Amino acid sequence: MTVIQHPTLAARDAYAARGGWLSERSATAITYHSQFGQVARNTVVPEMFEAA
Repeated sequence: MTVIQHPTLAARDAYAARGGWLSERSATAITYHSQFGQVARNTVVPEMFEAA
């Protein structure tokens, strides 16, 4: 079994801003093949959209 904690694109809330939670902001699309399992992983961060 694989457990993954996925980051969120959501901005930090008041609790996180006070240092109560550390998290990256990103979104990841994972592509799975029916026979071979995970075959690709693409990640974007908010800064990539700001630069576009």
